[in-house]
Amino acid sequence: MYKGKHVRRRRWVTLLRWLGIIAAVVLVLWPWVEPYTLEVDQHELISNDLPEEIRQLRVVYLSDIHQGGFPWFTQSRTNDLVAQIKRLKPDLVVFGGDYANDPEGAIRFFENLPKFSATYGIYAVVGEHDRAEEDANDELLETLRKAMKAKNVTLLDNAVERFMGLQNVYIAGLDDYTNGHPALNTISGQVSSSDFVILACHNPAMIDDLSRSALSSDGKSNWFDLGLFGHTHGGQLPGSMNLLGIGSDVEQARHREGWIEESRSTPMLISRGIGTSVLPIRILCSPQIHLIVIRRSQQPGRT
Repeated sequence: MYKGKHVRRRRWVTLLRWLGIIAAVVLVLWPWVEPYTLEVDQHELISNDLPEEIRQLRVVYLSDIHQGGFPWFTQSRTNDLVAQIKRLKPDLVVFGGDYANDPEGAIRFFENLPKFSATYGIYAVVGEHDRAEEDANDELLETLRKAMKAKNVTLLDNAVERFMGLQNVYIAGLDDYTNGHPALNTISGQVSSSDFVILACHNPAMIDDLSRSALSSDGKSNWFDLGLFGHTHGGQLPGSMNLLGIGSDVEQARHREGWIEESRSTPMLISRGIGTSVLPIRILCSPQIHLIVIRRSQQPGRT
């Protein structure tokens, strides 16, 4: 009888030991697996500035791809990403910057990007990895612009574009905060507070400037209806932003990831992005692509 209890106890100890080993292996391997667990973040917004004739607008936003060789973001994963975008049936696609790890890589990213379309167009802004400080004459930027154009992508470098063929519906994009020359007041002065405006800017460090200074053509601070940002990777690793230099210029926690609102009460999204920086790992910070469905008022619709 005593011997049987001893054997059962030994079996439990062995089982717990194996469970501990398995848990340790999972903990070690998971940071290398999580970068492949792309999730689709779906969000619905109501905007009274959206024209009445528009039932809804499906916006797909993606940022910080950081394409590179294995084990970073490969061309095969980019191809899969484009397939994912197509499945979301977008009306509008916005790329949020940092397509590779240097300007030449960003150019190659778009040269090799499979062609696809969206109902009202595909737009992009640049991040600090797509811009070179030493590119004084913007030669690399212009090469990137041409590579984008060849794939039906419009670069918004301190530019405002009307889309949907309507007078008061715009998308605006700012140059990179770190290596570029963002002209915030030039952008805001081209639109009115009654217009429907989507603003894209890679680095959320710009948010403080948006809240403080930029005014629309009619002198209002609430001149855009949706702000899209990236850069931070959501931290990528817990408590590691400054250690790894990821998003180290974004100090406030509210500017790290997710949906935020400043005093203007305008919804702004900071994406965790898709790729990785410095190390090809993530911990409790899965990559994401966003589907934002915008309606004028609450009504049933396809999502």
